Amino acid sequence: MSLNYEKTKQFLRSLWNMEKVNRPAFRLAGFARKPFSRPAPPTSGGSPASGGSPASGGIDPRFEAQFCYRMSEAGEVPSFDDDGFPFLNSYTHIGIHASAFGSPIVRDGEGEPKVLPAITCVEEFGKLHEPRENEETRVTLEYLQYLARHKPPGFLVTQADTQGPTDVASLVWDYTDMLVAALTDPEKVQWLLDRITDFTIDFARKQLAVAPDLNLNHNPGIYLPPGMGISASEDLLAVVSPEWYRGFGLPYNNRLSEAFGGIFVHSCGDFTQNLGVLREHRQLRGVNFNLHEVQVGPLLDALAGHTVLVPRLGLPGGEKKLREYVAHLDARGLDHNHHFYIVDNGGCTIDQAMALLRELRIVPK
Repeated sequence: MSLNYEKTKQFLRSLWNMEKVNRPAFRLAGFARKPFSRPAPPTSGGSPASGGSPASGGIDPRFEAQFCYRMSEAGEVPSFDDDGFPFLNSYTHIGIHASAFGSPIVRDGEGEPKVLPAITCVEEFGKLHEPRENEETRVTLEYLQYLARHKPPGFLVTQADTQGPTDVASLVWDYTDMLVAALTDPEKVQWLLDRITDFTIDFARKQLAVAPDLNLNHNPGIYLPPGMGISASEDLLAVVSPEWYRGFGLPYNNRLSEAFGGIFVHSCGDFTQNLGVLREHRQLRGVNFNLHEVQVGPLLDALAGHTVLVPRLGLPGGEKKLREYVAHLDARGLDHNHHFYIVDNGGCTIDQAMALLRELRIVPK
């Protein structure tokens, strides 16, 4: 543990490389967050409302509120001697990649934008087209560039939300119909997955062009060294069979891994049936999951010591499940150190959280 970020980077590089380390990593979130604001000088250059954009260095009202919110998140990192890093998360919504294939993005209030399918059935397959840049992709790159320009020294920006190829396909093509079409018309689904994968690689490289030190881990926002992979959210892992995922998920994830030096997979839900397929990924850097949603024993038996496991939990509510997790590692003699625990404040104090982490040997006493 160190507030020296260069030392933290070195430790995490060893962790992701599955080299010998003497402890697991951990990050505390939401325990010391404070509002962030700054004076808003007049904008320079054109007005976004009129189609222009501020000149370099100016305050852009389209992005400033989100910049301040992300600064409040990142600003708590120096409060703890953990393995967190001050990131400005460039998340806007989950449909950026899907929009390039024609999925409408609907904003009907202040909540999360809705992503509608471009096609609803296999009979509409002919409506699909090659990926096209659009307002969503353009503004995403402008927002990311804004964060990169205004971030304090030492801070990093995360990549835009990156759904994995199968997740994007399930947004572009009606979810249920796409799953069925993979069995009845597999060549059509693979046509789409092939182009989604190409676009994901291309769009990530465009993000790197505007922010060369971009952190290619969008969720859960932990440091992934350059050249050691890209993160992808693959929630379909929890709902499809191993045979389905091996045919329609694994090959395209492996292409992402080849392009960026590894892959880090996030999945919600219980993906026990696909633990074997996860092991088949090339250069699988890590797997992130919500601890309360998974079957602890099978997950640890399959993956502990094979890749870095990144459980996320809140305290105090997640204490029972965390104790079960560590107890299983003990009982089976499994790797204790190649884990990255993310602990959210669910209503306890920092002292209470740290006491539990020390008791469980996640944090050195």
